[in-house]
Amino acid sequence: MTIYKKSFKPVLGFLGMALMLVLPSIVLAGKPDPIQADKLEHGKKVYFKRCVWCHGVEGGGDGPSADRLFTRPRNFIQGTFKIRWTDSGQLPRDVDLETTIKNGLPGSAMPAWGEVLSDADIKAVVQFVKSLVQDRDFM
Repeated sequence: MTIYKKSFKPVLGFLGMALMLVLPSIVLAGKPDPIQADKLEHGKKVYFKRCVWCHGVEGGGDGPSADRLFTRPRNFIQGTFKIRWTDSGQLPRDVDLETTIKNGLPGSAMPAWGEVLSDADIKAVVQFVKSLVQDRDFM
């Protein structure tokens, strides 16, 4: 009986550690936020002043500067975003996109806009970027 108890302890330890690693991602993963229509016009103005040069008019990552950038700009039409706390394949939450815009993406051509744009500008441009996604819906 004592042999059984000793061999069972490592299994319990492993299961406990696995649960500790998986549980936070389940709890923290959220659902994408719906588009806030009242911020779209403001966001469009910010996008066409600051973002269009790399991401393009329709958000396809094909702006006039895109060919000269080492990492191609994100194609918003596809709705594929790397930096997010939502489940794989889901669209990001607003806070995920806001963080990316504020801090940029180190090692890529995406600059940090946190000291250039106001919080209101960033929140508005996030709504406009979400409206460019064609393959999936923010619900």
